[in-house]
Amino acid sequence: MIKFRCQCCAQKIAVNTEGADTVIACPNCAQNLVVPWESTPEFAEPQTVPVQLVRSDAAAHASAARIALAREMARLLGSRLVQMLWFQRQSLLHTQQAETQHVRELEQRLAQIQQKMENRIRNDQARIEQLELALRRREEENRELSRINLQLARRVRELEDAREPARVSLRDAGFLLRT
Repeated sequence: MIKFRCQCCAQKIAVNTEGADTVIACPNCAQNLVVPWESTPEFAEPQTVPVQLVRSDAAAHASAARIALAREMARLLGSRLVQMLWFQRQSLLHTQQAETQHVRELEQRLAQIQQKMENRIRNDQARIEQLELALRRREEENRELSRINLQLARRVRELEDAREPARVSLRDAGFLLRT
């Protein structure tokens, strides 16, 4: 049995030894944790010391204690590092999935906007063609009206010219009276 505490809420947790190095959720705070390979020193079962233990000098004990402490620190730091890496990996994967979905949505929106713009351009081009055709027709009508107006003006002028010889101008009348 491996015993340890949650790093977030300090809940005591116990897991079978087969669960070592797996990720579990804390039953109290639901924080994901990596199960260490062995119980933390707080929960370590007391070692039975044989009675015939030969006393060694204090330096040997201190050296052994430093080695044991260094091993335990390395194991704890390794466990924490693995936990942090695991959580960062999970976070990065989640972020990547969310951003991939966001990019898909943006691509769909862009495709819709592009389709709308293409439809609008087609409609505008059709409208421009209609207006150009109407403009050409109006220009032709204006040319025809101008031609007709010119013909009418010529005809009116011809009619006025045809009536004028019957009229005698005052200057001509004065000349006729003198003679």
